[in-house]
Amino acid sequence: MSVEDEEICQAVYEKIGEVEDVLDVGCGDGYLVNCLSSELDKEVLGCDISDESFDEAHSKCEEFGTCGNIECIRGDAHDISDIFAENSFDVITLIYSLHHLEEPVKVLKQIKEVLKEKEKVVIGDFWFTERKEKGGCYRFTPEEIKAMVKKAGFKYLGQDRIDKEFTILVGEK
Repeated sequence: MSVEDEEICQAVYEKIGEVEDVLDVGCGDGYLVNCLSSELDKEVLGCDISDESFDEAHSKCEEFGTCGNIECIRGDAHDISDIFAENSFDVITLIYSLHHLEEPVKVLKQIKEVLKEKEKVVIGDFWFTERKEKGGCYRFTPEEIKAMVKKAGFKYLGQDRIDKEFTILVGEK
């Protein structure tokens, strides 16, 4: 990936500001969980369908000094409202995750349930000019992501392009 993890973390942090309760859906190796925890000096939760990367996420906490402030939970994004209570989070991020979801609008609707009122979903993913399906992944254009966010009932707040290959989009409950 040509957009560096640190650059993505800073872009997400700029979008969310100082918040309390953060969930990263599709947290993978935990870079964003650790980076946001370090920036916010707060606990950040990660959720991923595979727990294979959790060891790596927990080893990154030493680098970031966040070992007491991160938690990774195994769970399917399609069942997010069964895992977490309504109105639990100030911000939910999906970074390089949307293209892995079979039913992205369903997931976004469930994310809306677990977000607090007037709070944000931040989606970051590949920038594509046309829709593609590749290797079981669905690559969406920024306009398609915007349409999904609106269909899920979010207010669209805008998007930015980072480098040539990455877009970050924000919606509000």
